[in-house]
Amino acid sequence: MKDQNDVQKDWEQQQANYFSSAVGYYELDLLDEAETELNKIDASAAVEAIPILALRLNICFGRKQWNKMAALASYLLLLDQFNPRWAYAHALATAKIDPEQNQAKQKQKAVKLIKLLLPESLPSG
Repeated sequence: MKDQNDVQKDWEQQQANYFSSAVGYYELDLLDEAETELNKIDASAAVEAIPILALRLNICFGRKQWNKMAALASYLLLLDQFNPRWAYAHALATAKIDPEQNQAKQKQKAVKLIKLLLPESLPSG
């Protein structure tokens, strides 16, 4: 029969295996599979694990999920405030978010302007 230490070691090994698999999938650019493996890691182990969060951040970068990347980078900066990578990642994600939002606003303004300038119905011929 396994004692408590053996059970704990088995659990830790299983969590490490999930992480190793996630890294492997990430390196193969299989982002969905990498995220699936990360999701198998127990939340209590993952919530403050910087390597796990950093891999999630890299997945967000690969998917161009700028809002999620900015949030993760902010959280990582709180956990590891002396690591400049998190501030850089946050700045990069934020810089990517702003142009997208500005483009959307510009498109909305253009549509409103076109609606104002074009008559509801054009006279026929």
